[in-house]
Parts: sequence; C-alpha cells; structure tokens
Amino acid sequence: MLNPNTRHTYLEELKPPEGYKLDTAVATTFSLDLMSLLLAPVSMALQDYRADKEALEDPIALLEAIQRISDRYVVFCQKGRISIPARQSPLYAHLEPAVVEVKARHWEGVFHPKTWFMRFVDGNGSSPPFYRFICLTRNLTLDRSWDTALVMEGELAKNRRRAFGVNHPLSQFVSSLLTLANRRLPNRIHMIINTVADEIKRVPFETPEGFTDQYRFLPSGIPGYKRLPGFGAKGRSLVLSPFVSPSVLKDAIQGGRDNIIISRAEVLDEIPYDQYLKLSEQADFFTMDSAAELPAEEQEEEVAAPIISDDQRGLHAKLMISENGWQARLLTGSANATDAAFNGRNVELMVELTGPRKICGINSLLGEEGAKHTLRSMLRPYKREHGKVPGETAQKKIEKQLDEARRRISDAALRIEIEPDNSDEYCMILRMGGKGFELPRNVTGCFYPISLGEVRRKDLFELTTTGEMVFDKVTSEALTSFMAFELIGRHKSDKLGASFVLNLPVTGMPADRDRRILKSILKDRDRFIRYLMLILGNDPLNMVPPIEGKGNDKKPWLYGSPWGLPLLEEMVRAFSRDPDKILR
Repeated sequence: MLNPNTRHTYLEELKPPEGYKLDTAVATTFSLDLMSLLLAPVSMALQDYRADKEALEDPIALLEAIQRISDRYVVFCQKGRISIPARQSPLYAHLEPAVVEVKARHWEGVFHPKTWFMRFVDGNGSSPPFYRFICLTRNLTLDRSWDTALVMEGELAKNRRRAFGVNHPLSQFVSSLLTLANRRLPNRIHMIINTVADEIKRVPFETPEGFTDQYRFLPSGIPGYKRLPGFGAKGRSLVLSPFVSPSVLKDAIQGGRDNIIISRAEVLDEIPYDQYLKLSEQADFFTMDSAAELPAEEQEEEVAAPIISDDQRGLHAKLMISENGWQARLLTGSANATDAAFNGRNVELMVELTGPRKICGINSLLGEEGAKHTLRSMLRPYKREHGKVPGETAQKKIEKQLDEARRRISDAALRIEIEPDNSDEYCMILRMGGKGFELPRNVTGCFYPISLGEVRRKDLFELTTTGEMVFDKVTSEALTSFMAFELIGRHKSDKLGASFVLNLPVTGMPADRDRRILKSILKDRDRFIRYLMLILGNDPLNMVPPIEGKGNDKKPWLYGSPWGLPLLEEMVRAFSRDPDKILR
C-alpha cells in the first residue's frame, strides 16, 4: 500500500487539475516555514513551474504566483511556531495577510492539524467547483521526514440542497478555525472560511483506490468534538507514530496478538519498563533504520539544524490499522498515538478509511517479508536493554524553560507601530500590551524584524523592562509584521537555543509599501519583461534558446538577446481570449 520508492513532495499535491485554476484554499499546520509558504503559490498558480528550492532563486516567478492568488488563500498555524527563514526575501511581506496564528482552547494543548481544503474552478465556468481535501501527517515546512498524505477529491453537488451527513464534522472543523484566532480577522478570511465550510458539506468525496466508499472525518479539540474516539481494535493492529503514550498503545492493541508498534527509539526508551514489558506481550516494537532517515543522495551531507527544532528527518508519519476478519480499518492524519492527541487537549484532524484486509491491511502496508524497497525493509526490531527509564536530562529541563519563554512571549499582546522617520524611512516600534511578560530564569534572548536580519537585533530583557523598543531608519520595503525571536536557555554548563517568528498586529503601515517592494524586484528591463510574460501566462525561460557557449544556463540576460520575445503577440492573444490578463 505504501511504496517508499513512490515519493511525492508536499507541494506537488497543490497543483490544479488539468483545465482548472485555484479559486480558494485553506490550510492548517502546526509549524510553518515561510520559505515553504513562499513556494506554495508557485504550485497553485503556475502549473508548469516546478515548486522546489531552486524556485526561490526566481523572485519574478514567486511574485507573479503570489499576486495571482494573494487574496484567495489563508494558512492557520500554531502561534509561536513559525520558523525564522534561512534566507531573506522582500516577498515575505506578501505572506503577512495569509498567515493566521491560532491557539488550542485547552491551555495545555496545541493546534496540530495538517490539512488543505482547495476549491478549483474551470476556465469557462461550465463545470461545478472541484474540491480537493488533503489530510497530511506533516507540517508546511521543507523537512525531509517520512510522512503520508491522503488526497480525496470530488465535485460540488450544486443541485443538492441537503448535506452529506458524513461531511458535517469536516465542515464544522473549517468553521471552528475562525474561533481559534486570537485577533479579529478581515472579512476576506471570513468569506473564504464560510464558503468552504458551506460547500464542503455537499461534496461526495472519492476514496483512494483499494478502499471502500465508507469513510469518517474525525476532528477533536473543537466544539462538539472534544476528543478522538478510542481505536477500539477488535483484531491485530499496527501503530505507526513518532510519539506514543502507553495508554493509547494499550487501547490500540488490546484486541489481538502479533501487533506491531513502530516509533522512534528515544521515544520508546521513555516508556516505563513495566508497561513496556506488558505491551511487548502483545506487540513487537520496531524503529526506522537510520539509513532510511535521509534520501540516499543526502546521507553524506552535513546538514545544519537548530539545536531545538521540529522534526526535520526520520519517521514522522501517523497511521493506525486494525484488522477484523477480512476487513481493515485505517486511521491517518495529524494525531500521534499520545494522550494529548486522543484526550482532546490538542486540535487534531484524522480520517478513517476501510477496505479489504488483503489490500489495505497490515501486511499490505509493510510489504512482503524479505522484499526490497518496502516499508518492512526500512524497519529494525527494537528491544529495551535495561529496565530503567532515562531521567530528566539537562536538555529536557532547558527545553521546558524555552517552551515556557515561547508561551510567555506569544501571550504578551505584542504589537508594531510604524511612524515616519524622514521622507524615505520609518521607525518600527515594538510595544507590549497588557501586563507584559518576564523571561524565565536562565533564559535570555533577542528579537528583530525578519527583513532586517540579526545585524539589527535587540535584547529581549530591555523590552521587558521598558515596554517598547525602536528600530529606526527602516526603508518602506523593509517594513514587516513578522518579528523573529531567538532564545538561549542555560542549565549549569549546558545551553540550548530555540527560535520562532510571530506575525504581529501592525498600525501605520504606509500604503505604498507593496508598490515599493514590486519596484525593488523589477529593477531592470529584463525582469520587467519577464514579469509581463508571466502575467500573460508564459514562462520566457522556456521560449528562449540557450546562448552559444553558455550551455543550458538560461539567465535573465537572455531577454536582451537577438531573438527577442513575442510580447506584442502575447498581449494581442490575451486581449482576445483572456482580457483579465490585460487588466492585470
């Protein structure tokens, strides 16, 4: 059922179907990488353009993709879980209206679902809107972990007034997103959410090949859906989850023997030994082979990563399978096999599918014994070597301090006020609201707008004592609502770091900022011509032959070559067939 050689990148799933274009999109994620979000519009708007890291070198294509759908999508993420981008770009400013930070209702919980709701329309409007629902186990990041994605599609049943009962939980999940934001949202986002929540009730989704047409959407942590239902296994079960709790594992494997549990070694090491022995009477434990944690071409790379970060490699998929006679039941989505996920503290979304055991069961998932290139071939047996559970290490203690600091900063009601500095520059003033905050003991930090970088960083302690800090001499194109925070936690001789970005409320943003950003990108004739060609729907990189002696290195300076570009012809064609392009 899962062939490790048949791999897809996250962004490939966002491309419109043939003959359709994106109308509306709603995404949810726990953590968010702004570079990934910068690439997402490339997949959604430029169908023939490959959305990978190389696209980040093409600001003209990124600009055009973002502007095509800038008012059509919104991304909800856990507050305090936006990562600091590895490279700077003026285009991050165009992402600010699309990013909504939210928090779970339970003070100990997190917003954890990983989904996309995408509405497509055809060019001439003759077909009903087409919906794609993507339920993922990964976040909207550039991580290289092993995850799964469930894709379900269907046309809106326009002539149907009554909703499909099975879709009600999905609709209520979408509606609940508006209630989890900690600030007032613009009407544009309300209209997107209300449209999707209303129409998705009348979409007959198709399940993947091999499964029956019986499915269930299982949200939790929202009104009416306080917790995920127990797994209630009646036969042999498999649990695949990077994080686990003994109580959830016990519930999942109680119905049969020869069960299988797949997780991370460091997580399994923390299960109390007596509970591990009890679980091992009914289940075999496995971990992923370390050689499978990175693609072969990357295993020899030295990958720099923050000391404390989200899971960037290795096992990150979440699947639970239960067999009952000839039938198999599969549960997939955002929830780990943990108490926090299943008891309702977290906001989660799972999907349950059913199918014949020989196609959708445990052996089908794992692959044949001894076969190469299967999930089974990537696993190694896990055995506990001793009876002790590792105590709380210095790293764990520091991580708790850093998490508390992240929470306090996120809850501090910070805001940005912009005031003119001189005719061409501004002051950015970061102010605290309410009672402010204090950093936990042994935690220090700094902050800076992501557009200015670390060279303009300021001390967090000074902010907590004065209540405001000023960044002066900021150009209009460098103004942003994205503020980066870097923390250092210490315990005796040990220290660890953590970093994140907040999308803060802003007042005083000059009306011409976006125009100045556009001007800074379109800084010469070649870039301007390329931008016009992309608006007209053509990528001139594919229209110009390589310069002799330069191989296939197709650079923007080709546009001044003797071949020229058919700009007038493309404008005439657009005027005739798609006048909206001329308006743009």
